[in-house]
Amino acid sequence: MLSGSYPGELYWFPRNADGTFGARKTLLGADNKPIKVGSGTPRLATAPAVFDWESDGRPDLLVGNIEGNVFLLRNLGTKPEPSFAAPEKVQADRQTIAVGGDAGPTVADWNGDGLADLLVGSADGAVTWFRNTGTRAAPTFARGVELVADAGNSYGEVDEKKVAAGKGRPWGGRTKPCVVDFDGDGALDLLLGDYSVEKLAPPKLAPDEQAALDRLRAEYETQSKRLERETDRSGVHKLRDELSELVEYDGPESREQAEARQAEIAELRTKVEAREKQLAPLERQVSELYVKLPKERVSHGYVWLFRRQSPGR
Repeated sequence: MLSGSYPGELYWFPRNADGTFGARKTLLGADNKPIKVGSGTPRLATAPAVFDWESDGRPDLLVGNIEGNVFLLRNLGTKPEPSFAAPEKVQADRQTIAVGGDAGPTVADWNGDGLADLLVGSADGAVTWFRNTGTRAAPTFARGVELVADAGNSYGEVDEKKVAAGKGRPWGGRTKPCVVDFDGDGALDLLLGDYSVEKLAPPKLAPDEQAALDRLRAEYETQSKRLERETDRSGVHKLRDELSELVEYDGPESREQAEARQAEIAELRTKVEAREKQLAPLERQVSELYVKLPKERVSHGYVWLFRRQSPGR
């Protein structure tokens, strides 16, 4: 099982004989460092797909990121022991693919010509089809064709009134497509995972209740800003990132290097725990205020079925 992540690292989970999965492992490049794609955005929101790009029996990687690009990582190793080259941006119609954010790639022969095409979800909810105009062993892609329309918002907010009036889309953003003949009619359909946010109607309150709510909301905002300042001042975010990189590293190292890394991990954990302990009372206070506030939005992750209407599209 393969997974991207919001920080950007790629993980794989080895399958056991009984169908369960083992502990996660960080995917490394040929340089024995965790794979990263993009221009250095702190949170890269990676979405991977496996595809034998050169039809040589070795699975390669296609990885979308938060910037809306799709990257190819060629497998320089073997199927059981892959080793991935540096990421290279995938192009379509001689232009770098850029879907506007949160690219979610998948590969399928969408038009039935025997060649693997590229379909990419995006932050705004659209899905774009890039037809393979090359060969099975050397793919090239045509200009993108929109299969699923832009839903309008990378934050996934769905305007129910517009949807009811036929002027809006019911699905959200950050879409991740999967191609499958869902109904067994011989035509490929789309399953589409999304991120949706539903706005809730505000509660009807008496004047004294509204005044109390306004005071509660003001206190919550004050304490939230205070927590943000204190967290930044403590430097705990940086320490957590450093600790995560050390813990997740699974590349080659000597016994001395492993011991030094474990010592550094222990020291960092002590620092993180100490700073988290200092922030804990304020975090509890903010949480207690938050749960008292009426919810304005609720988020969902829906899966949408788009049935194929036209064999060519």
